[in-house]
Amino acid sequence: MKKHGEYRIPGFMDSHLHYLGIGMQADIIPLYHITSVREMMLHLKPHLHRPQMIGRGWNQNRFDDRLMPTKNDLDQVSRDIPMVMYRVCGHVAVVNSAMLERLNIESESQISGGSIDLETGIITEAALRLIDDQLQAVGLEDIKRYLIQADRLLLQEGLTDVMSDDFIVTPLPYEMIIQAISELKMEKKLHVRITEQVHFRALSDFEDFIAKGYPHRDYGGFRLGPLKLLLDGSLGGRTARLNFDYHDAPGQRGMLVYPDEVLKRYFDLANLAGMDCHIHAIGDGAIDQFLRVMRASIKDTKRTDHRHAIIHAQLATRAQISEMQALGVHAIVQPIFLESDIAMLDDRLGARKSESYLFRTMAQSDIKVGMSTDAPVESFSPFHNLYAAMTRQSARDHQLGPHLQEEAFTLDEALRCYQAHNRYLFRQEHEAFDSEITLDRPLSDDPDEIRQTQVIEVRIKDEVVYHR
Repeated sequence: MKKHGEYRIPGFMDSHLHYLGIGMQADIIPLYHITSVREMMLHLKPHLHRPQMIGRGWNQNRFDDRLMPTKNDLDQVSRDIPMVMYRVCGHVAVVNSAMLERLNIESESQISGGSIDLETGIITEAALRLIDDQLQAVGLEDIKRYLIQADRLLLQEGLTDVMSDDFIVTPLPYEMIIQAISELKMEKKLHVRITEQVHFRALSDFEDFIAKGYPHRDYGGFRLGPLKLLLDGSLGGRTARLNFDYHDAPGQRGMLVYPDEVLKRYFDLANLAGMDCHIHAIGDGAIDQFLRVMRASIKDTKRTDHRHAIIHAQLATRAQISEMQALGVHAIVQPIFLESDIAMLDDRLGARKSESYLFRTMAQSDIKVGMSTDAPVESFSPFHNLYAAMTRQSARDHQLGPHLQEEAFTLDEALRCYQAHNRYLFRQEHEAFDSEITLDRPLSDDPDEIRQTQVIEVRIKDEVVYHR
């Protein structure tokens, strides 16, 4: 509806991001625009006053030499201050010698679902939890400060409802995260409504969560929702589990985080508790594991009302998409990943890239495809995400052109994924939709115009919670 040159639409929903992680960015050294290891080193030197240095955002695929930073590079910045620099995906990090010494690791080790390379300082996947245990702890008030920061940032982009993975962002117990969010909601200091994708470090924590009666608990604008797990890593870090060798790394196929029997236990517990499972799986090998274990769990638990979904599903094959449709499995996807990934698809996948990011094919197969951003991995702007969904290209690497143009969404199709499909995945399709955002221009079929859109005002339950 138009009023005085302003345009109103329902608030946006994002079905997978990291709310707490977005708020924490203010305390983390940003490395998203770094174009070389040398530039990273120069960027870190002004932060030598910190007792420890934590950064995130480097992406070796954007470096001229495509080489990953190493322990020796960070040691040239500081040999004494513990340093950990996370890759943009969050699935790989490089540490310096001081951090390795703090970890007290005497020999290179392969941890189930992760690895540590003492020579390069590269740590991946499940092994990153060792770093979490050594970083200086944050407390309840820090968590609240981060959450309030994130709330303001998300409202600025017109996001009113999100599903968020927050439990393992810090080493704190999951119940402290619940306490922080629920108290801020009670104090009306958080406005964005949160459905928590509950993610645990260990199976015993999930068992504890169920035993204490937490599933489905609603604190008013904060719900405890689906189970979240990571089955594999990232395409950029070559840790996503493929059924074929990486094109640029023969013999490497990535990794799986869980053996089937452990994953089956998670699925069984969730199904018996009536919880949906929203599971990170990027490679087709990880998607195979999801479908295999889910099918067995559904058979054993007799679950019929699930809304299980694969988060990312970037390398789901057409055969897997057909199986997802047959099993009632949905997808939570991030077209905005093409902003960074499009430059590496040839290197990582070779000819196999012609069967990747098949998001429109999924939606046309009666799969509920929910739009999300996985922020802070990429921008949480729905307008940037719509641009990527409609153009299938990177605004930054525009010269590379679109990836599989036939998979581009129309504006109406993309909005349906952001609205109707996300409402289904949130299990809110029967609830009154009571948020509204005012834009500075209408959403048109011109993706460049959409990308420039700004939010003027946000209302939730008729209350103005943000005004530019």
